[in-house]
Amino acid sequence: MNAKGQVGIPGELCNWITFLAKALPLRSTDTFIELLIGAMLTPTGFVTDAYLMLTMRNHWTSYYKWLQQGKWSWLALARQFMRLVLASVTHDVVHLAIITRRTSKEPVALPLLFRLMPASSNTGKLVAANTLVRAVQSLFRGLRV
Repeated sequence: MNAKGQVGIPGELCNWITFLAKALPLRSTDTFIELLIGAMLTPTGFVTDAYLMLTMRNHWTSYYKWLQQGKWSWLALARQFMRLVLASVTHDVVHLAIITRRTSKEPVALPLLFRLMPASSNTGKLVAANTLVRAVQSLFRGLRV
């Protein structure tokens, strides 16, 4: 990564990145941090833009293969991210992120699933969103959300 002439990473951000990286195998952390910081610096957050934003250590195909075939878990990273969110924000903030339905008898809907309709070719996104919700739901046990 090329960070010449740049001020150091703020301490809190460094702590958060380190916390997230603990969910990954040690061999994957450098690649993850490069892509994460690149994505944070781009207006879009896309992987291609993240790669072009920084002077990366490896060729593009290395990052592509890491994302597609790497020996790491999206679900473990999602759980670690939710642990970070729950430790960093108040429960009122988490509560405000939930969209309730019209009647009090119906369950609440998470924004992750908001506006994704199977009829409009979003089935893959819905499956991924449902998988993520199932992966992190145990972290919310005992919390009022």
